[in-house]
Amino acid sequence: MSDNSDAVRDAFFEAAFIPELMPAALDTIAALGDCESAVLIAADGTRQPVWEANDRGRGATETFVRDGWAPRNVQAARTYARNEPRFFSDYDLFSPDEVETEPFYRDFLRPNGLAWGCGTVINGATENRIVVSVFRPYERGPLAIAQLRRLNALRPSLARAAFVASRLRLEQARAATATLAAIGLPAAALDRAGRLRHANSLLEPMMPGLIQDNPDRLRVSQRNADSLFLGALHAGQAGNKTGITIPVARADQAPVILNMVPIVGHAHDIFSSVEWLLVATPVAPKSMPDPGILQALFDLTPAESRIAKAIGDGATVNDIAHKARLSPETVRKQLKAAMAKTGVNRQSELVRLIGSVQPLGK
Repeated sequence: MSDNSDAVRDAFFEAAFIPELMPAALDTIAALGDCESAVLIAADGTRQPVWEANDRGRGATETFVRDGWAPRNVQAARTYARNEPRFFSDYDLFSPDEVETEPFYRDFLRPNGLAWGCGTVINGATENRIVVSVFRPYERGPLAIAQLRRLNALRPSLARAAFVASRLRLEQARAATATLAAIGLPAAALDRAGRLRHANSLLEPMMPGLIQDNPDRLRVSQRNADSLFLGALHAGQAGNKTGITIPVARADQAPVILNMVPIVGHAHDIFSSVEWLLVATPVAPKSMPDPGILQALFDLTPAESRIAKAIGDGATVNDIAHKARLSPETVRKQLKAAMAKTGVNRQSELVRLIGSVQPLGK
């Protein structure tokens, strides 16, 4: 191993626990293979890849993700198929003729300065598969055997760091759900695709009546609520992880409010298998809440929250329109928007739902 291999190993271990340091660590990995660009991509079956790159590789990786090259990445497919714990070079995976004619090389790699390189697949502590790749421009030629040896000597350290970091993230999520159980809140930790990673003891009795632990993702038993849940997952996978409040109306039981809370951290944390906390709050019947509470809880506009409160108090659309000096059509439009945000189809469901809402601590 070269003199700076220990420093490369240490930089990657540190970056596995402090994601903001990953671009600099990737610089050191690229240099070990006499390359310029380096990238990590987490492949876990979700709609949007999670990646990190050094400065030289960032533009090409953005193009890779934006232009949908992942399904056409024959390098990754052949590396997966080999299923060996080592770095594979271009000529390990392709013949010289294939390198010259394969569209992935011709149309993506070479135009983006990634003509030659090597990569490896690291299996994480969960379903994550982490691809580590380094590249250099066409004029530099294929990697030499000595450069591949240096990277392969480093690979066990990369794999250990990835495994330990993934396990740590999962343990942190378990600790978070246990803390919520201690204060009486059923909760679960979910991955990027909405799959259940851990549920605390208070949430488990709610399955499968309220939520179902399916292999592809968690599902909410009530259809409208599940649509809101799926929409939040898709928004998060597209980079808009803002969280959402999901009311779940139930015919024979008190409603439950599900809060999807994004786990705050570095946006490109490759090693995290958990991205959401799902917190369930059963609500007991109380007097109708203040419009301000409805506005904050369900993301209603002030007008929508006032109309929802009035409907809960027994007013009709015409009553509300007359008192507010609005047309009935305007009131119906705002009522329809409030019902969509609260996930109900009928006014009776809206009355039951908001009548069950109470501030925490009451």
